[in-house]
Amino acid sequence: MKLILRYLFVCFVIALGVMLTTYAITPNQETSIYEIQVKELSNKQGWYYEIYKEKKIIIKQESIPGISGFQNFKSERDAQKIAELVVQKLKHQITPSITPKELKICNIHFKNH
Repeated sequence: MKLILRYLFVCFVIALGVMLTTYAITPNQETSIYEIQVKELSNKQGWYYEIYKEKKIIIKQESIPGISGFQNFKSERDAQKIAELVVQKLKHQITPSITPKELKICNIHFKNH
């Protein structure tokens, strides 16, 4: 009986290893056609993002969208968060505009004019 249990345990471990290996090497079907690049402005006063679709630039956002006036993203992370939100909207075929409410939800700080 112990030999059978040992055999079943070894078979289970091998099967689990095969499944995990297969899962790890299977390409992700959710591969995005969009790519985000976040860059620092040349004057070092802020950050901006570019969104590419199939390696072609479709959006270059050098200021915080959705607010009046021209204000730079204060951090690389802020630009990244909004770029990711825009890409999610594009993936779901939603107009990629950003509202002040969405900026607040994403904790993006800006001056109200």
